Amino acid sequence: MQHDEKQLFQIANEHPYYTFTMEEIAILCNVSRDFVSRVRSRPDSPFCSNKCRPEWFARWMRLHPEFQLTKEMPMIPRTMGDRHETKLRTRQRKGRSKESHS
Repeated sequence: MQHDEKQLFQIANEHPYYTFTMEEIAILCNVSRDFVSRVRSRPDSPFCSNKCRPEWFARWMRLHPEFQLTKEMPMIPRTMGDRHETKLRTRQRKGRSKESHS
């Protein structure tokens, strides 16, 4: 039987010894099944007998920053004025770094 996210959270809270499948972990942790599969394939994976707890998965993620999903994205200029300002700031930074190296 497939559970929805609310039911899975309730199970996780009420039953501390219940372990979840890869699909359920993906739903609970709001990540894709493919991502959970990549984590599970690692030698130090938090999965035991192809099951895991959300806390184990979250702890493993904190210890493996290379698996973090959020990366700082560069700001994308939206208008021509923004692009011009971004170019000027970049030139100013380059000028400062050249001066500091001299």
